[in-house]
Amino acid sequence: THLVGKWHLGFFKKEYTPTYRGFDTFFGLYGGVATYFTHEVGTDDSRKASTANFRVNGVDFNDNFGTSLNTAGQYFGNYSDDLFGDRAAEIVMNHNIDSPLFLYLSFQGVHDPLEAKSQYNREFPHIWTWERRQYAMQLLALDENVGKVIEALRRRRMLDDTYILFSSDNGGLSTEPYMPNFQGSNYPLRGTKWTYSEGGLRVPAFIKGPGIPQQVTYDNYVHITDWLPTFYSAIGGDVADLGPIDGIDQLEALRANAREGPRKEFLVNIDPTTEQAVIVSGRYKLHTAKQGMPPIIEGKQWSIPDGWYHDSGPLGQNNTHRVHHIGDWRLPIVTCNDTDRLGETCDLRSPDSICLFDIMEDPCEYNNIASRHPRVVATLLDKIARYRSQMVPAQLQGPDPKSDPALHGGFWVPWM
Repeated sequence: THLVGKWHLGFFKKEYTPTYRGFDTFFGLYGGVATYFTHEVGTDDSRKASTANFRVNGVDFNDNFGTSLNTAGQYFGNYSDDLFGDRAAEIVMNHNIDSPLFLYLSFQGVHDPLEAKSQYNREFPHIWTWERRQYAMQLLALDENVGKVIEALRRRRMLDDTYILFSSDNGGLSTEPYMPNFQGSNYPLRGTKWTYSEGGLRVPAFIKGPGIPQQVTYDNYVHITDWLPTFYSAIGGDVADLGPIDGIDQLEALRANAREGPRKEFLVNIDPTTEQAVIVSGRYKLHTAKQGMPPIIEGKQWSIPDGWYHDSGPLGQNNTHRVHHIGDWRLPIVTCNDTDRLGETCDLRSPDSICLFDIMEDPCEYNNIASRHPRVVATLLDKIARYRSQMVPAQLQGPDPKSDPALHGGFWVPWM
């Protein structure tokens, strides 16, 4: 078992790091973001781990069992996604094909900061906006490094026997209104990363593997927790052995390209700080919020985007997405048009808001139909209440000064 790339599941103690949590090897960063060439996190780049009295800067890069000066020096100046692609391909090439392999490959791209290799600039002369071009250059690096792994699997004659899942973790971070340097687009869906709108939740994904039909679109709900039982089932395991988990085995539905999948509902989140709660059940999505105040970062309030944003900013008209084809395969698309705006609008940032959307008919969340379906609202509020009763209290804590990389040779490492 191998983890290459981002961990982002905590590291305050070594017992919470990858090689103590089931992985034989780890190559990458403990956190969720760093500069792409110098592998730093802190006040010297666009990412700041800070409070009023706590500002830090350090290197976050690990090779197997920990960070060292020699390791950081060896990889300094090398583009992180190239390093991850090369290491993943090396793992495949050195693998004993008589034993199973699990490889979790979590690239940095296309996360901020916007940093790309200069030689890719010539590939996108048609993109005039420099930030958008940088974004495309990052995506090209990601594509090429995924290709390295696929080629390694092909060379080892492992490709036909391997399940491959490609997925994003959230929607793109759009340009406006609060971070002008980022160029993601979830158009024509509403919202961006950090929101519970469909633009923040729906992500592109594909799966390849034995028995799974190719070049088809699976239109059913799949939650990230479903991948554990699905892959466990694929390798011959009994899902019952996993105990009481949230995930649902989707293997047979994927193999049959079933018209209806096994998942009918999922809780998106219950946030105890903002008192926002979001649930999807059947065709309906309910979003409630008792507090309307936006988050506070470094003492400044900033507004959560609650609109429809292209890579160049907000859009309000003619949001019909183009249809693309690869051969005879019609890619999955979302089509919305302003003529669909027939009902009540809903400001998801307002206090005491209750927004109900039919995301089958209205995937762009134009029309709040809560007033027309009070029974649906009541049912979903009751479901949220039952989920809330099972919650474990959040242990929210601020940064620990003892984690300051200055105390650990300039590196982010376990400190307790």
